[in-house]
Amino acid sequence: MEYLVQIKNLTKKYGANLVLDRINLELPRGQIVALIGENGAGKSTLINIINNLAQATSGEVVMNISRDKIGVMLQGNMSLSRVKVSESIRLAQSLYPQNMDYTELLRLSTLEVQENQLMTKLSGGQKRRLSFALALAGNPELIFLDEPTTGMDPERRASFWTEVKRLSDEGRTFFITSHYLEELENVADRLLLLKDRRIVFDGTIEQLRSQNAQSEVSFKFSGSFLPKLPAVVKESQVGDFYRLSTSQTNELVRELLPYLDNISNLTIKQNSLENMFHGLMEDLESKEGKLS
Repeated sequence: MEYLVQIKNLTKKYGANLVLDRINLELPRGQIVALIGENGAGKSTLINIINNLAQATSGEVVMNISRDKIGVMLQGNMSLSRVKVSESIRLAQSLYPQNMDYTELLRLSTLEVQENQLMTKLSGGQKRRLSFALALAGNPELIFLDEPTTGMDPERRASFWTEVKRLSDEGRTFFITSHYLEELENVADRLLLLKDRRIVFDGTIEQLRSQNAQSEVSFKFSGSFLPKLPAVVKESQVGDFYRLSTSQTNELVRELLPYLDNISNLTIKQNSLENMFHGLMEDLESKEGKLS
């Protein structure tokens, strides 16, 4: 497997404050990797170190890709006074020997109407979309997106992720942080959870679900007795109404087949990434409490 970035035992301290602790991570070509964690967990610090915008205290970042093939969209928007949208895009293009087409960059920013407008006159969401286009100006193979959709309305957010998925299908690699976890659920190939300065989960959403009760099955049961079902992780009952949590949805449905004549109002609800994230965080905190 070809790795564009390899991070080895990376540690970052600000004075006595330990921010990142022995991070080991590899980014292969073609993945959409999502880094999630609570505010202040060190997500932006990690992106900054990878991109030489901050120095690690110890450890190593090995880049197997030239810097001119990397695009970075940081949290803060660049806003130059007396510079138009069109001028900012052409300026960014001029910095790279093999840049992306101007018309395509303008389309990706969805600012065709604002093409001759000053950057300082753009709304917050418009500035984020322009920042996205500027990050792509060099036709990069590896793109870092740090809270990319902040300030965008729901419609623009949806179209933004459609473009990210399309660009990924072309073979580009994305490393993304976002507080909008429901968005990452639909695009990410791989999830990284950063907690207490370390990566405590690295895998797919399906693997996370297998650890955190994939779905909830609820129904009314008119029979006299519902036996213990092996696929159930957690069960609650109020009168004749049941809620069953499971990490094996298909298996649980098969186990319920003999009782379908007594079941009504059957609902199967998949666990969201946000719920799984909070559930995993609670489990980790509980384990830490028992160890302390």
